[in-house]
Amino acid sequence: LKLLVERSGFSREEILEMEELGLITPRISKGRKLFDPTEVDVVGALAALAEVGFDQEAGFVAKDAVIYLDALHSLLHKEVAVFLERVPEGSDPQEVLGLARKGVERVTPLLLALRRKLIRELIEAAPLPVSPSN
Repeated sequence: LKLLVERSGFSREEILEMEELGLITPRISKGRKLFDPTEVDVVGALAALAEVGFDQEAGFVAKDAVIYLDALHSLLHKEVAVFLERVPEGSDPQEVLGLARKGVERVTPLLLALRRKLIRELIEAAPLPVSPSN
């Protein structure tokens, strides 16, 4: 935990809040919290957002990231269900896992591309704020 605090720039309390919210889930080994690389990546991504202004001073908090967690949880349940429907009965479990791993790496760029597309469309369709006249 101490190392994660030092590397991320977040306080101990902020890291613990991320844990409480389910954004990160450390493993416990011999009474110590251990953070896998994926957990460190999540904290790093939140730190990168804070560095460019998405921080507490601007009103952004870790709890805001829970929308991604909720949406992804729902999406991934559907994704796994579709994948498992397509796996032929009697398939070698190791081959299925290998295919799943390959798919994960190739679906991620698709998700990013679709996210960028949808955000652009939403922003273009949104009314622009009118600045007050002086």
